[in-house]
Amino acid sequence: MPEQLDFLNTIDTSFKAVGRSDCRIAIEPENRFRRGFGGVAMLWRKDLKVTPLIEDGNDRIISICIDTKSSYVYVIGVLMPSTNLAHQEFIDTVLCLNDLYDKYIEMGSVIVMGDFNAHLSKRCGIKNHNEANERGLVIEKFIQDHNLISVNSQSWSRGPNYTYISGDGSHTSMIDHILIENSKVDLIDFCCINDDHSLNISDHRPIQLNFRTICHKRETQPLSTAINWKKVTSEHISNYHKQLDMLLDQINKPTDISQLADIMNIAAKSSFPVKRYRHYLKPYWKYNNVKSLHTNMRHLRSVWIDEGRPRGHAHKTYSEYKGTKKLFRNELNLAREQYEREQFEKLESLAELDIGTFYKAIRTKRSINKHSSSYELLVDGQIIRDSDILREAWYEHFRGLSSPLNETHFDNLFKKQIESEVEDMYANSFNNTDGICDCPITVLEVKHAMKCMNTGKAGGHDGIVLEHIKYASNNMLDTIVSCFNGMIENFNKVSESNVEVSLQHLR
Repeated sequence: MPEQLDFLNTIDTSFKAVGRSDCRIAIEPENRFRRGFGGVAMLWRKDLKVTPLIEDGNDRIISICIDTKSSYVYVIGVLMPSTNLAHQEFIDTVLCLNDLYDKYIEMGSVIVMGDFNAHLSKRCGIKNHNEANERGLVIEKFIQDHNLISVNSQSWSRGPNYTYISGDGSHTSMIDHILIENSKVDLIDFCCINDDHSLNISDHRPIQLNFRTICHKRETQPLSTAINWKKVTSEHISNYHKQLDMLLDQINKPTDISQLADIMNIAAKSSFPVKRYRHYLKPYWKYNNVKSLHTNMRHLRSVWIDEGRPRGHAHKTYSEYKGTKKLFRNELNLAREQYEREQFEKLESLAELDIGTFYKAIRTKRSINKHSSSYELLVDGQIIRDSDILREAWYEHFRGLSSPLNETHFDNLFKKQIESEVEDMYANSFNNTDGICDCPITVLEVKHAMKCMNTGKAGGHDGIVLEHIKYASNNMLDTIVSCFNGMIENFNKVSESNVEVSLQHLR
């Protein structure tokens, strides 16, 4: 009952809780002679950083987000409608669960747990029933579509082969499940269905799962820190000049380029506007009637909520809301497929024509499908998650692409010819500077070189791009030129010493 949810916070003072319950018995609490349709709740330790996602789900589904400092874990708790309720209500709950899973999987790992009130078959685990019932087939499709696994249904899960036992003890079944991504089974340390206990007043048996979260290093800067060079104004440039000159004054004489790079990065981030990625904006929402259908669906949902959330297609508001929701979902899927198709056609036509637009389309594709970028890699049948090992695996992969193989059709003569030409080029290029080191570089040369370069290009490890130098103050340009000339001076000294050593050997 809704008024009983406060009891959750009294169970243990070291825990926090959130819960929902069905509110369809619209009578006074003191006049209730039977229990309601149930509810769902979650408890977590207070020392964990957890955010309850109150706006998501319904009165049978509740979600929380756990911030592990290195990644996010979304936990969905569910209580599926029992068999004495309409099958359509069961389908609607699964659709809501499906929408939430698709939403969360783009941002982190997802765990689904609860009472599914359905019989799964042994296809989903040896501890399940021989055959799935009608509701079980619906849950199995959800499991298959998202590549999930029922942890407590597997042979290596300890404890009994059931999670529910009837009051008289005559019937048992496996209707409670913990679902995780199939690729993360190796992160499970322990799973057990606990047997009955004297303090357990429920017909269900608790499931215990020890699960390690994926920890990866956040080494790259988030997208929100990237400078939005297209929106730079004269006022921004003026502030940039002031910041640069102030930072240069604090360092009497920068000794290397890395110091200049740090100064330009600090000044730019405090002076120029940054890009802000809005994950909820997706291009295909502009297609067809997606927006209008979504607006209509939200309006009818509000009408349905105002009438007390009646269930069943006999209620007009419920039927209209579910009908428009189905239309919206179908239209959204069609728009997404259309957008994907257009993107692939665009990539195909741009790959050989316009390399800049090609990579822009690639970046757009990545930003929309964030979940496609993974911190996991399957190598020789083994899943790797450690960031250091991942880098080494990619290194070995790309090194293998350019390495000669002992194939029968390999052209060894051509290989020797290329090696000989590379040696000649290296010998001819030694100390050949084309006169660039004969005289100092000037500011005018730097400005002329910048005019010949294209903006909008990616930077290196230091994050510096052409725009950092293009908008720099005169003091910064003078400092950059001084560093360049210092490098040329050192190069000439090294070259002279090498010549002297060579002459001594000749003597």
